[in-house]
Amino acid sequence: MTRVRVIELGKVERTVLRNKVLIRARNDLDFEKNDPTGLIVLNEKGERVAKILDVIGNIESPYVLAMPLVESQVSGKVYLEVIEKPQRARRSRRK
Repeated sequence: MTRVRVIELGKVERTVLRNKVLIRARNDLDFEKNDPTGLIVLNEKGERVAKILDVIGNIESPYVLAMPLVESQVSGKVYLEVIEKPQRARRSRRK
């Protein structure tokens, strides 16, 4: 069974590069350990609105570039949909 976790990503800044969305991401998220490329962005209603293409900028003020999945304009606060894979059961070693 896969579990989905929703994390606040940041706020949409503007539309750039022919319909791509630029999102000002929170600076407390660690994009070095967990690469969000390819993950889905949700709006405040929980609808899937974009897919992350790249993380740009520096650590203090990161930006996320995303491709919209809907025809309407993406705006406001957005959230990141993280799918957690189930952990495999570990077998104990008997001697």
